[in-house]
Amino acid sequence: MRCSNALETLGSSVYSTLILERMGRIKLDQLIYVPFTGNDGPPTNTTVAAEAAIIVPVQEKARLWNTPVMYCGGFPNTVQGWSSTNDKYRRYCNRFSQGQNRMTRSYIDPDPVFWDGNRAFKPGVSDDDAHPNEVSSGQFAVNYAYLALRKALVGY
Repeated sequence: MRCSNALETLGSSVYSTLILERMGRIKLDQLIYVPFTGNDGPPTNTTVAAEAAIIVPVQEKARLWNTPVMYCGGFPNTVQGWSSTNDKYRRYCNRFSQGQNRMTRSYIDPDPVFWDGNRAFKPGVSDDDAHPNEVSSGQFAVNYAYLALRKALVGY
């Protein structure tokens, strides 16, 4: 694997546009794609529909350039005051990404480490209620992300 361009972590409509424009030039070995991020604001039906619509051209471009896609579910965001309804939309978007997983066989689910079961981060996993802290990020990487990457890149 070439470290300089092996992985590109993307999310939201801004980054999706960039990857559509640059995927052929970057020649990725693996694309980690986050269709919805907490920085996109509170999830709504409109937001999720827009993110779902972006997944299709990204997947098509990835197929064109023979780039495997690993989907990562969106994270909760307490600081933006999400309601349980907002979080239902976030989880719906995550389930849509899991459906895409059937094609790519790679999905990283952040909920077991971060989600409190309602609408926010679990206690102790974020220092600012908007981003995972260093400890929880490490736990997520070791127990979920690294395993998914290994499966995608090595096959087991």
